[in-house]
Amino acid sequence: MHRFFLALLLPLAVSGRAHAADSESGGIRLYSDICFHEESGDVLGVRIGILNLEEGPYVLYQEAQGGLGQAQIIKIDPRDIANSKITFSIQDGGVSNKFRGSITANRITGRFDSYRAGARGNVVFKLDRVMLPQKGFPDCR
Repeated sequence: MHRFFLALLLPLAVSGRAHAADSESGGIRLYSDICFHEESGDVLGVRIGILNLEEGPYVLYQEAQGGLGQAQIIKIDPRDIANSKITFSIQDGGVSNKFRGSITANRITGRFDSYRAGARGNVVFKLDRVMLPQKGFPDCR
């Protein structure tokens, strides 16, 4: 089953802005603050993908600290991504860590209950929607 999702998510690995043609209720949406740090040559940040599949919604969570880390794919209840809100949990060192935030067509904003900082040192995540397939990463500012 995970191979199916990895094949589906392959375009995310080659990872711009909102794609207007993608409907709010279907397909894949990707939100990211991952950027390229020119001085070190590293990529830094977080990305969250929303996949609306027949059996329900999934969240892809991936961090980049130097390079792209292992992605976590989490099946969520449709109620966890409703009314402009998003909630999901990741595994963090063997401990479940819950993310709570808001979601619009263009941005996810939120934080983990543990105040876990992202790869760029931020506690509050502000991830803009990017167009698929994403070609490279913008420079860090």
